[in-house]
Amino acid sequence: MNHLRTCIFKNSSNLPIFVESWVNKHQLTSMVGTTVEPGKTNEILSITGEWYLHNLLPNKLDFLKWKEAGYSSIGHLGKFRDKPAYDRQISWMDYDEFDIKLIDGIYVFSKIK
Repeated sequence: MNHLRTCIFKNSSNLPIFVESWVNKHQLTSMVGTTVEPGKTNEILSITGEWYLHNLLPNKLDFLKWKEAGYSSIGHLGKFRDKPAYDRQISWMDYDEFDIKLIDGIYVFSKIK
């Protein structure tokens, strides 16, 4: 049986972000996600201790905010985990303009450029 892990995720950017993780639901393991609006904080579960970030948002109006900010598409933005890897990193971002840091027990996503 997989141990359920929780992260507190805060979106400090001005864009909605989609956070996905593996969970057990109805005796099946599946990837589930949630949209975290700008300035909002969500508690997100995972059985692997890893969470994936992207802008493939289910609500078209949310994705339009990315287009208005100058992004025609991106897709996968990166991932983070609750335990450091061998290199002591907890996050891996695909784009330099985005970052995620663990601050006082909260994973904070931000746009830095």
